[in-house]
Amino acid sequence: MSKVSEVFEMVLSVLVKKANSKVKINARYGDESALSIFYAAYNQMQEEEFNGDNYIFNLNDKDDLKYLVDHEILNACQIADIYPKCTASGLFRITESGDIEIINLGKLMDILCANMETLLRCVLMYVGEGNDVYNKVYNMLIADDLVSDKDFSCLC
Repeated sequence: MSKVSEVFEMVLSVLVKKANSKVKINARYGDESALSIFYAAYNQMQEEEFNGDNYIFNLNDKDDLKYLVDHEILNACQIADIYPKCTASGLFRITESGDIEIINLGKLMDILCANMETLLRCVLMYVGEGNDVYNKVYNMLIADDLVSDKDFSCLC
């Protein structure tokens, strides 16, 4: 393992702990919650890296509903059956066996924390490609802590 790889693994473990902490307390980041930012990043990762497997759908997101119907994954009647079961969060995913798993906020936090290492690897690999969701995670965990306002003037 190269020195860069060794240092990366150490930094990654620190970032995973920090990110999991932000998810568990649902810290605010600007106008958004950490939970909503990591949820969006998680779904981005599932879409791009894992062919949409384990994507967490939101009943309150018209794009998610359109995708489900357009790709004949669920029809309107099936969506209507799911709605009363997950009105608190509106979140669900489709398991490998085709069952619907309702995801409450506690379960969402568990899923995000369990996948945080892989998610942060994607964030660090792709942040330079202009991905808005990954940029938010990067800024929250890394960029905002690099230089404080009072120290920024010394860089000029």
